[in-house]
Amino acid sequence: MKSPHATAVVPREELPRWMLVSDPLRPLGGAYVFKGHFPQYLFEIRPSRQAENCYAIKYRSESYYINIIRDFDNRGKPPLSYFIEMLAWYKKVGARPTLDEINKLRESLRPAEQHVSRQ
Repeated sequence: MKSPHATAVVPREELPRWMLVSDPLRPLGGAYVFKGHFPQYLFEIRPSRQAENCYAIKYRSESYYINIIRDFDNRGKPPLSYFIEMLAWYKKVGARPTLDEINKLRESLRPAEQHVSRQ
């Protein structure tokens, strides 16, 4: 007998290639993006590099920090093309915060990051 709490598994082919993911309990400042096709990843576009799995990616003459929150298929670091495709998709769909807004947060974080690094 199936548990009433069991969740359905959606075949990967039926998921969109890219999806925005929200966390209402997390303060604004970055954005989560899920790659729904194999290999699946959960990325976070961040204003700064604060994690081990965070990469600086150059896109349209700007640098963006992308953190790999989860590698669902244990494939390791994704190729650069995934990061570029994801950033282009994010910009194209007009997601909020925008890439520019995320990078502007970097400016406001700089003094705090410098203060922490001196201690």
